[in-house]
This record gives sequence, structure tokens and C-alpha cells, in this order.
Amino acid sequence: MTPRFDRRSEPALLARIARTLFTHDTTGNLVDVNEPGGERAPRFYLAWNQDGVLWRVRHDVPAALAERLAAIVAEQSASDDLEHPPACAVPLCVALATHAPVAADHDGGIEYVFPDPLDPPRDTVALAADRDGVLERWLPQWQSYATTGLPVVVALVDGAAVSVCACVRFPGDSTEAGVETHPAFRGRRHAASVTAAWAHAVRARGIFPLYGTSWRNRASQRVAAQLGLIRVAGSLSIA
Repeated sequence: MTPRFDRRSEPALLARIARTLFTHDTTGNLVDVNEPGGERAPRFYLAWNQDGVLWRVRHDVPAALAERLAAIVAEQSASDDLEHPPACAVPLCVALATHAPVAADHDGGIEYVFPDPLDPPRDTVALAADRDGVLERWLPQWQSYATTGLPVVVALVDGAAVSVCACVRFPGDSTEAGVETHPAFRGRRHAASVTAAWAHAVRARGIFPLYGTSWRNRASQRVAAQLGLIRVAGSLSIA
């Protein structure tokens, strides 16, 4: 069994992000991505900011390897550089490769929180369900989110949804935004509008909204900048 390490010194916000993104077992190790039918969690997850470092291993990582990874992370100091992999990324990958091949394309990015107050939402529609099939024309892959009972917000053009924001991590006390705008309608600030309205709807339910994006996703980072979102953590997942 993989050991449970002392988590008492972890920054509270980093712990919130981790439990929003992934399901955990009773020892605090990762199981799956936190969504219905979610795929397996990565073997290793790291989050950091200027206040500290948090890490998780998946539940099936051998205990000896988990101890080795813990020793590597212990050398990593807090950092406000959220845009690049930390120095420990390479030795972590080397250690994980002794157990199983490491995916060449590591998934890293930036986590944000929403400012308070948020600008009031405008030009959007909240969906209790996919009323009148508004998602069907441009964004049919999002129809299942409209049946969850969680906030879903769309921007309409000629009665059809061209941009959507929904909860892509199932909430306990927090959830994370998933946003998509059909390519034919990008560059018109639809994504910022639906994301702001979604955050209002989530907060109205007493749930803490988060927003995450990969280092490479410049379009998503522009949405975060348009909304004045606050960068709070860097993250790295190694499969």
C-alpha cells in the first residue's frame, strides 16, 4: 500500500485545487479525474505557488517509489514562477520511468481564482437543461453537461449556442470551469462572457469557482486576462 504522507503543511488553496481536480482514496492518494466516468488520474501531480508545494501520487504507485518521489519534492522550494516546470520535474520523470514509461508530453499549466467582485454577467443564458436544443448545432458535445443540474451558461447567436461554460469537475466545495467557443465565433469575447456568468451562478450555490489552463493554451490565458482572474498556482501532471 502506498503510504500517506503528512499533509498538514500543505497550503490550503493547493489542497482545494487537488481535491477539485481528482478523486482520492482514504489515504489521500489519487484515483481518477473528478468527473463522471473520469479517466485514471496521473501517476504524479504537483502544484506550487509562493506559499508552498503540494504533491500527490496515484494509489497504485509502489510505496518505495512514492518515498523516492517524496524525497525529490522535498528539495523543491516554493516559487512564484507558475509558467514553467519546476526544477524537480526532470528527476521526477526519471524516477517514474523506473516503474513504467513516462508520457513524453507532460500536462502542466496555471490555476486561477476569480476576483471579488466580478463584473455582472451579460448577453448570456443559463441552461437548466438543453432547452430547445440550443447546443445541438455548434456544441453538441456539451449536451450531457446540461443534464447534470450544475450551472451551464451559453452565449446565443440566432438561437444557437456558440460558446459554453460548465462545471467540468464535480463539486464538493469547489468546481472548475470548462469553456469552449465554436471556431466560427471566436475572438468576440463570448468565452469571457459565459465564464463570468458561470462563476456568478456557481458562487450563488455556495461553491468556489476555479479556472485552469495549460501553459500552451494562449487563448484560454487571454480569457483569464480579460476577466482579471488571479493566478494562484502552477501545476504539473505526469502520467
